[in-house]
Amino acid sequence: VSRVEKIGSLYTQHYATSLGNHRFELIYHGDLASVSNTRPLFAALVKGLVSSISDAGGRDVNIVNATIIAKERGLAIDEKHVSSSSPGTYASAVTLRSISIDGDSQGEQIIEGYVSGNSVFISKLDKFAANFQPEGTLLVLHNYDEPGKIGNVGMVLGRHGINITFMQVAGLNQEARRAVVDGPVDTENGLKEALMILGVGGEVTSELLEELGKAEGILDVSVVRL
Repeated sequence: VSRVEKIGSLYTQHYATSLGNHRFELIYHGDLASVSNTRPLFAALVKGLVSSISDAGGRDVNIVNATIIAKERGLAIDEKHVSSSSPGTYASAVTLRSISIDGDSQGEQIIEGYVSGNSVFISKLDKFAANFQPEGTLLVLHNYDEPGKIGNVGMVLGRHGINITFMQVAGLNQEARRAVVDGPVDTENGLKEALMILGVGGEVTSELLEELGKAEGILDVSVVRL
């Protein structure tokens, strides 16, 4: 339940899109696909999706009213059970897939997650293979993975009094790398695309986000609070 809620909240905050313009698929893989009653998981997704855009912070969502709130918010959510396979090597994983219904440029977006022990992990953000815990305040930078990039970002954060608690660089997954090589795109820069995921402590201001967004090689920046 915690995993699904965090995936929903991560989606809304990272992509900052209009929820009503997308159709969602919540896909249960492996052992989790055999769970017959998924109402708590459905409610957790709705709560996560609306938590950052609701005055109540999603606290008004529960198992009983989740379907009603989803309809009120214009959320089209389909649940799917896929027991024959699971992403990567995880025996019980969840995928959230968002598909644009109005033809905007964002198209399809994907977040995958799993649980290890009592900890939640995100294993995929769109075309990037990740492995991080969605906890606290996160900065997610879409950038070109080049020498000096981490140092430059660190200096910007230091000037704003922001401490880094953890960092991960998530590169393209194998499928995405093949698509870049075979597709009509800038192969050199395409293969260098990565996500820099930072856990941070301190106040993340609009001035900080603006300065990071203007840095060379940074394509996009988002802040996520979980």
